[in-house]
Amino acid sequence: MHPATPCPVRPAHDGDPGSSRPAPSPGTPAGLAPLGPPECHGGPRGLLGPDAVRQRAVREYDALRGAWEDLVAVHPPARPLGESVARHEAGPDGCPSARAKEGHLLQPPVQAVARRAVAGDPHFGRAFLTTDPVACFARDHAAAREVALRTAMAGHAPLTLDGRRRDGGGEGYGEWADGRLEHLDPEAVVVDVLCHR
Repeated sequence: MHPATPCPVRPAHDGDPGSSRPAPSPGTPAGLAPLGPPECHGGPRGLLGPDAVRQRAVREYDALRGAWEDLVAVHPPARPLGESVARHEAGPDGCPSARAKEGHLLQPPVQAVARRAVAGDPHFGRAFLTTDPVACFARDHAAAREVALRTAMAGHAPLTLDGRRRDGGGEGYGEWADGRLEHLDPEAVVVDVLCHR
């Protein structure tokens, strides 16, 4: 599953002690009714609602793509990094690629995304501080939407029951990961873990 993305619990399993529920935020009044369906960060595969996770991932991707399109509509077009590098290398002084990259990052749409990421924009998360938005949104919308759908549950690096880890990305990854999750025994425990060094 995508890091730190809670998974809806199937309605028939609400309150099941086998699910790993997020702790309430400090200061939350006791007995406060939840807003929306119950969610968890793991549990037996049979009690999780993967279709809801996939639908949410597609909605979030569509909203992100819409936010990018709104942003670029009010700025001069952003050029891909490869064009900047080629233009600088072809120049009389053979500008180093570091300067070409700096110029690429100074483009108004790229700067606008970075400012929004720092400000906590709900669409452009902090990952966009290290992700090139021009390259990210150059992908075909339908293909990128399909990637969001196919990796919604599996996330970026699933660890299988036999201890193997497969990094996300690459051709066929989404289908492989989705297939692994769909064919797990309903009692097999799936847990979303965010790891960092």
